[in-house]
Amino acid sequence: MKHPLALLLLLLALTAGAQSLADELRREIGSDNIGVAVITSWGDTVVVNGERHYPLMSVFKFHQAVALARKLGYPGILATEVEVSPDDLREDTWSPMRRHNPYGGHADISALLHYSLQWSDNNACDILFDRFASPAEVDSIIRASTPVRDFAIACNEAQMHADTSLCRRNWSTPLACAELVQHVFTADTTVATSVVKAVMAQQSPMGRTRLAAAIPQANGMIFHKTGTGDMRGDTVSALNDAGHIVYPLPEGGYGRYSIAVFVADYAGTPAEAEERIEEISRIVWNAHIMREHKQLAASSSAPPSARPVDKPRVSLAETLGAIAAPFAEMVGEKIYKAVECYNSTH
Repeated sequence: MKHPLALLLLLLALTAGAQSLADELRREIGSDNIGVAVITSWGDTVVVNGERHYPLMSVFKFHQAVALARKLGYPGILATEVEVSPDDLREDTWSPMRRHNPYGGHADISALLHYSLQWSDNNACDILFDRFASPAEVDSIIRASTPVRDFAIACNEAQMHADTSLCRRNWSTPLACAELVQHVFTADTTVATSVVKAVMAQQSPMGRTRLAAAIPQANGMIFHKTGTGDMRGDTVSALNDAGHIVYPLPEGGYGRYSIAVFVADYAGTPAEAEERIEEISRIVWNAHIMREHKQLAASSSAPPSARPVDKPRVSLAETLGAIAAPFAEMVGEKIYKAVECYNSTH
């Protein structure tokens, strides 16, 4: 049984902890145009510049995937087939999909989601906009199916490529983006959305910088989507990351938090902007791990000295919620086969 005084001290420590996290983030950000929103595992929301409007860049591909899950349901989100033509695969844009197969062919929607979410492929994203839901419809679906409001989806990748000023028409506050991530990973238990989570759980060759760089792979699992804007002279126009982190608790079970970090008009290199996001991610990760061990130490049943948790990596089946382990494995295998099938088409 926990002592009442210990509980009071713990409550005061946790309240102070949220404020100290905000203060530490403010010190790290300084006067730079960096917005951060964190929805902690213990229910607090911490924001620094969290209500400013920032260009989403490719983070909006997460919004697109969530909207498609809502519109198509299951099994549509996993197995709907799309005919991709060479004309769909523009040469003047970022497209690993085109590099792997420039001829087009049959592609399951799960393969397009893989390329869009894991590789941030602009052609895959625009094919999904063209065939299934326009930017305006994606905006409408997110507003109708989630509590998130402070964002806008108005343009596709081709439009932004033709006129880079249009990038700012796809915007969000960091808080709204963190709220969407939190909603999807903690409140939306539909099987269709679990397919999106399964796609995001795959190992990405682009995914170990920014937020992910601060998350120990041996202990935590991160589901995240990055976004990157162009350089304007010596300034990074936009560089973002939004994600959901799951980690083991000392007393058993798992903690989780959502975070969005948006950088805009940054006087430096993209690598330097990525390092800023990494440091912010490390601050938030450390705050969660320290908090969990303080809570354990306040319990009369805690060991004399709480040690850092040392558990196997969080499993996919444990984090997807709505789908059991065999189904989670099936989804991952289905996505892998769909991508391989498209890549081998000539």
